[in-house]
Amino acid sequence: MQHPSFPLLVGLLAGAFLAPRLAAQVPSGPVTPPHQRTESAVDSGYLDNTTDAEKVVFSQRIHYADTGWLQFRLGEVTHLPAGSFLRFTAEKDRGVQRHDGRTLGEWGNWSAAFNGDAVQLELVAAPRTRNRVRVIEVIRGLHVAAKPPESICGTTDDRVKSSDPRQGRLWLGCTGWLIGTVATSGVDLMLTAGHCTTTGTRILELNVPDSTSSGGLVRSAPNDQYPYVEVSGLNGGIGADWRVCTVGRNSTTGKLPTEANGGNWYKLGAVPTSTSGQNITITGYGTTSPANSLNQVQKIHTGPLSQINATSLCYATDTSGGNSGSPIIDATTGNAVGIHTHGGCGTTGGCNSGTRIDRQDLQAAIAAAGKVAGAFTLFGTGCRGTGKGPSNCVSVNAAGGTLSNTTAVNEYAYRLTTTTALSVTGFSIYSASTSGSVTVGTAIYLDVGGLPSTTPLAQGSMVIGSTPGFYSSSLVASIPAGTFYVSVDHSAGNTYLADITSGTSGIAFWRRPPFGTSAFAQSGLVSFPSVLVQCTGGGSNNAVPLLGSSGTPEINRSFDVTVSQGLGSANAALILGASNTAWSGGPLPFSLASLGAPGCSLLVSMNAMAGTTLDASGFGKITLSVPNDPQLIGVKAYGQFYVVDAGANALQIAVSAGGEIRVGG
Repeated sequence: MQHPSFPLLVGLLAGAFLAPRLAAQVPSGPVTPPHQRTESAVDSGYLDNTTDAEKVVFSQRIHYADTGWLQFRLGEVTHLPAGSFLRFTAEKDRGVQRHDGRTLGEWGNWSAAFNGDAVQLELVAAPRTRNRVRVIEVIRGLHVAAKPPESICGTTDDRVKSSDPRQGRLWLGCTGWLIGTVATSGVDLMLTAGHCTTTGTRILELNVPDSTSSGGLVRSAPNDQYPYVEVSGLNGGIGADWRVCTVGRNSTTGKLPTEANGGNWYKLGAVPTSTSGQNITITGYGTTSPANSLNQVQKIHTGPLSQINATSLCYATDTSGGNSGSPIIDATTGNAVGIHTHGGCGTTGGCNSGTRIDRQDLQAAIAAAGKVAGAFTLFGTGCRGTGKGPSNCVSVNAAGGTLSNTTAVNEYAYRLTTTTALSVTGFSIYSASTSGSVTVGTAIYLDVGGLPSTTPLAQGSMVIGSTPGFYSSSLVASIPAGTFYVSVDHSAGNTYLADITSGTSGIAFWRRPPFGTSAFAQSGLVSFPSVLVQCTGGGSNNAVPLLGSSGTPEINRSFDVTVSQGLGSANAALILGASNTAWSGGPLPFSLASLGAPGCSLLVSMNAMAGTTLDASGFGKITLSVPNDPQLIGVKAYGQFYVVDAGANALQIAVSAGGEIRVGG
């Protein structure tokens, strides 16, 4: 028997279905362009240019029929020494991109997107160099338009084509807009929606051309495409949806977006306090229905501001999928007052929504992204005293073995795991150089989502010789229980990866350029890593005093320069200098062997000194305060600790490695 309320339920559902549409609030993107991913076998192998002039040593036409645009991902083994580069040329519109080893890393090992179904790839080798290019993946753009949700306010789409040079289309199908430049870091700042996030291709396209008549995307010229990095963001729904990014340089022109567009970006303004007489303009790369030549091309519309909420704004301005991330513009002042994120308009009304620009966390993120990061990096080597040394605390393939003799021009981060928190003092890798002694950079990273963080926890250096064995780097870092990574810069191609031919399996990750801002990717070259990690205590009484830092050297802040592994309760001094290459008319380092301290060297100029007494464990620190002076940003100073140790040598000192202090702010 039919339930008595069943007809009522049917009537309610039918009424809701047949009523004029009033859209629920849904994200306005991303609207990823329809595409297919295909593995590629294009590989030049290693090719030598034995001449004294640059030379095209490899050229191949890459063609996929029935394709609107093409994009390529380069493999881990791609090797472009200084002066060598790749040249991509689209057959359809002759768009050209130039990529060298540095820019390839800045682009996450992706090319630009090229219009048409065929691209000529050339490897141009510098004189007397060995080179290789390998394409591992091709993205084929399809001749169709995506069909995302619409949020047109009323029955008519009132948007018209526009050409604001301060914004662009993100590859994943959102809108991004420029808010300034950071001259000291060489990047531009960009805002978009928090839900416009991807671990894949991150490219900003300016000067976006019309789409095809059926709405298929046409890519910007390669000279108008720029890589970007997601710095921070929030994806928490209406009023809590924002992302701050930095945008890098075009690989061919070498320009930032703001350098190419005449120095234009959006000014951020005060959020309106009343809706009365207040209009909102939205400009961005929304879709069209039906799809036509303006699909995901820049369009603009102005409509009334409907609501002002604590963290969000609502407005009857036309948008659609792909508008996510657009600036919310105060039509009176022309200033940006928010980030468009959600559609809510329908044929009978409603309003579209975005995040207010004055959210405190968003403002803090913008300020942080505009800063130059301070850094403390170790260099050189110290000499032994009688303090307590470290011991191995984490390892994989601790005995070493037979090297696989693999080289690759990338930074490699080797993955390790600990069940307890660690006080790390350094690490060693099993490696060798291809010839002579080579100094390389090192780092320690924490884990973020199964990958090494893009920002090092500590940085240092390591000298690798030509004999296979363990080579060490001193770094100070506090590691929580879990996964972490030790990293070595192999990008010069003159050191072998820390990989042996058999043993316990392990994983490494790679990126280029080393210690940059690009994300890491899992390596296919490392199978059996050989790594040792050292921690405080448990070692012999002949340790090298270990220099470290706590805090970040930034203007208007204090930080500590630390020393550990010194003789317990000894007196110590931190030498500070303006140079690590010269002092008092002579070069640095300066050997102290003639003074009675063999193996010890002065590494920094002696311009200032601060003293302390170490505790019973051999630890001490000097607190340094950096004045609130913007002119100090980017300035470098150098430090080295000296520990009084009667048992060390005739001079009765043990010294640490040197530390480079780079002021941020």
